[in-house]
Amino acid sequence: MRVTDVLELLAAGAPFEEILRDYPFLERDDILAAITYVAQQTDHIVLKTARSCWLTINFSLPSPPFFGSADTSAAM
Repeated sequence: MRVTDVLELLAAGAPFEEILRDYPFLERDDILAAITYVAQQTDHIVLKTARSCWLTINFSLPSPPFFGSADTSAAM
């Protein structure tokens, strides 16, 4: 059984007990080892959500001028 298979079962909501019952050659430590392995493999990756990318882009742009401000000297 691949690590991916174990993770897909967990992601689908299968509790440890169900996995161990359906796959009697596995032990609880095997499931924990699969989780640990994936955690170590993905430790170096930085995941960005669409929102964090949007915020990075928008906050790195210069601020827009404020319309209707009291300082009109720059416009003259």
